[in-house]
Amino acid sequence: MTRGFGIELHWERLETGLPEERACFAMIGIRQDAVCLTEAEDDLVGRVRREIPLSAYRLAEWCAWNWWRLRWEPHRHGEAWMLAHCLASVGHGFLWPNITMMSDGERIALHARPTRSRPEEPIRYLADATVIVAADAFENTLDRFFAQIEAQLHLENLRDTNFAALWEDLQAERADRDMSRWRRLEAMLGFDPDEADPALVHGLLEDAKAMGWSAVTEIAAHHRHGAPILTAREMRQLAFVQGYAASGEDAITLSPNIRFSGEMPAWRLGVELAGRVRGETGLGDAPLANRRLAELAGVAEAILRDKEAVSDFAFLLDDGDPPRDQRVVLRSQWETGRRFDLARLIGDRLATRGDGALFPATRGDTYRQKFQRAFAAELLCPFVVMHDALNGDYSHEALEDVARRFRVSDYLVRSHLVNHAMTDARGIEATFGVPF
Repeated sequence: MTRGFGIELHWERLETGLPEERACFAMIGIRQDAVCLTEAEDDLVGRVRREIPLSAYRLAEWCAWNWWRLRWEPHRHGEAWMLAHCLASVGHGFLWPNITMMSDGERIALHARPTRSRPEEPIRYLADATVIVAADAFENTLDRFFAQIEAQLHLENLRDTNFAALWEDLQAERADRDMSRWRRLEAMLGFDPDEADPALVHGLLEDAKAMGWSAVTEIAAHHRHGAPILTAREMRQLAFVQGYAASGEDAITLSPNIRFSGEMPAWRLGVELAGRVRGETGLGDAPLANRRLAELAGVAEAILRDKEAVSDFAFLLDDGDPPRDQRVVLRSQWETGRRFDLARLIGDRLATRGDGALFPATRGDTYRQKFQRAFAAELLCPFVVMHDALNGDYSHEALEDVARRFRVSDYLVRSHLVNHAMTDARGIEATFGVPF
């Protein structure tokens, strides 16, 4: 049995179809350790299978074409996103499992869901599970799978295939730093290769020179099709005309700095860092007053009372030298939202000290943004205290009472419960992103 994440192939014979499909017809199993994501009921043989007869060629072709989006594009709503992330869309006459792949940049979640029983379809997929795969393990598994398909095609003297061209291009793109960055931005913007407006991608690459590459990828992940995207020039103008002064010298610092990795969920990393901040600053479990929150960020308390929304996302701009030359722009018009925005920026600055001037807090579902949300939630409303206060009561009124006590939104309280996998908190949905 495969250890870790794997795509298992056992070659079978297929009498009809294109040469590529006949050459690469196989029993296919997709697993993470003991969890089988392809388990299905097969009416033709009257038993449950863990490997299903499918076209490995079509699967490889689809994965190679969508590789950049599978690897880098965070979750979005809409049919276009699902077509690039759900195996059910592979098509070509085969019954594919309902497995959706969702990336946050550091980790890939694979959600397998059962399919409906239909009289005309002999296969009904049964798996109902979610597994989390480190991004490098995901890459390695797909690379091995592609190599297997390539070898099988060569064995059958099939070389000039569409998959071969896609795989060759993909390897060349990944080896080229500039092309790799281009493709990654396209994917994070939600586009297939060569479908994004070149001017948009060029603009982001130029902005990365001053704002930082990692920050620009967050802006791309935040982007929604058809909406304008803030340029570096526009962000500077917003920051210095309508933002608030911040002092990096007065803001909280921690040592050593943490690093993002796929070894633990982003939310857990955020909770741990927020606990360090509360412990090292003597905050304990008490609600965090506006004045103290502002001090941690190195800004004036007045920033939390402002009700003017000037940007689609919050950000800190460290565009000067020394670090006291900083500006902060918050997104929300409401005090609870502005407290959350500011707490996110505190966490982002502590965790990412950056490769450029920009520290963005966006609505994207990347690892960095999920970390920020979890950090802010724990900093403003420590989970243990919140959980004790609720005492098993997850009614709307109880959540509102806790939210008022800590001057946060009830949505934050709900998200906190979801992140901590409170199985008795039924009916509470994740509002701040997928907690993996």
